[in-house]
Amino acid sequence: MQFTKKEIELAKRLKENRIKWHSEEGDWYFGEDGEVLLWAYNVIRTRDTWLPLLHQCREILGKAGYYFLLLSKGDNIQLDLWQKDTGNYICFFRGESDLEAIYQALLEVITNETINNE
Repeated sequence: MQFTKKEIELAKRLKENRIKWHSEEGDWYFGEDGEVLLWAYNVIRTRDTWLPLLHQCREILGKAGYYFLLLSKGDNIQLDLWQKDTGNYICFFRGESDLEAIYQALLEVITNETINNE
């Protein structure tokens, strides 16, 4: 699987904001040596950065009380973020990929609400 530079940059920001990662076989991560690797019982170093997939992001946002809708807008993807309990529309995020848009949404939720996704 390939990740863009922007996705990796956003994933690093997620890590800086203390997104929790409980590694599982099949997870992707950005190693300290600059390589994107598939985790399969490798040794994960604290400097490695998790690259969560769409279903993992959906789970984190769901536990935090959000759901989203992904829309294709020309060459971009738009993610509309909604609050589960009230049904209120929160905002939208745009990216060149679904992961770029959802990483932006996760950053917004984490930095503004300090979610705990254990």
